[in-house]
Amino acid sequence: AITFVRETERFEFPEAVAYLARLAGITLPMRRSGTRVDRGKETRAAEALSLSAAFFRANLDRHEAAKALLEKRGLSLEDARAYGLGAALDAWDALKTSLAARVQEDTALDAGLLQKNPETGRVYDRFRNRLTIEIRDGRGEILGFGARAFGDDQPKYLNSPETARFSKGKLLYGLDRAKEAIRREDAVFLVEGYFDRIACERAGASNAVASMGTALTPAQVELLRRHARTVCVAYDGDAPGGAAALKVIPMLLEHGVDVQLVAFPAGEDPDSFLRKYGPDALRAKISEKTSLISDLLGKLGDATRLERNERAKRVLEIVHHCSDPGMRIQYESEIGTSLSLSRVEVLQLLGKKTALALVK
Repeated sequence: AITFVRETERFEFPEAVAYLARLAGITLPMRRSGTRVDRGKETRAAEALSLSAAFFRANLDRHEAAKALLEKRGLSLEDARAYGLGAALDAWDALKTSLAARVQEDTALDAGLLQKNPETGRVYDRFRNRLTIEIRDGRGEILGFGARAFGDDQPKYLNSPETARFSKGKLLYGLDRAKEAIRREDAVFLVEGYFDRIACERAGASNAVASMGTALTPAQVELLRRHARTVCVAYDGDAPGGAAALKVIPMLLEHGVDVQLVAFPAGEDPDSFLRKYGPDALRAKISEKTSLISDLLGKLGDATRLERNERAKRVLEIVHHCSDPGMRIQYESEIGTSLSLSRVEVLQLLGKKTALALVK
């Protein structure tokens, strides 16, 4: 049974055991980071998060700013609830008051739902006057929230703090909704933001997840690798998005992942592209994914041999991060074919000596 769950859900061994234990109603003694976990405390935190999600979803009907933002994004209230969106009211203690009858204050603090002023000791809602986004793990359990400001409040996006349940760098937004499509396609689209992920699903690309706007972590890369052999990076079509993609590619290659790229026009991302051109256009754009090598080499046009070699060197430096020898050779072969270089010439650009080169 454990092996079956590991293979179908792409879980590690401890995750599979915990999953089956929950189904069977068995309490497991567990340790996390060398410390025994209080299962009762975790259960109370999970209940607090679930109650908070229900509270935020119920607020959508009476929050004009939230409805205006959803309308701008092309989302109905039904869509919003389906994607786990809600609204935090413009009040200091709306959630605190809602939870008071069923959740202890310490539990809500530990779950990152409330926070305390260290100087006055006052306890108040962490999320206020924001659109809330449920962040779940691959099993669909709510671990925390993201929250977008309606006006000019900073930060624009606010997330749950690091807690016993929530660690942003170990999660991929939308994995719970995407994993069946990922398994079917054996490929996953990696986007930057919450609404980019939602836009992809609305366009029919349900196998999309988001790194939630921050630099991709090794834990997230491992999570991607565990679920799919191919990762299509579909970051924003601006300078920061391009720079982020160039940082992500070597990390993916180091984990033996086959990388493809989706290039959006300057200033566009999946969400803005959907709103501007519609779902059919976004679906077509996503289907235009290119191989890593052809995208990195770009359009060489009338480039000189020296310019081509310099470009090849830069690409080879990236490709050299690939941990899969067969995949690395394939990438090197693609570079050679694209630039009309022999295998020996490609290796020489890498600074490697070959038997043939030594004979010459």
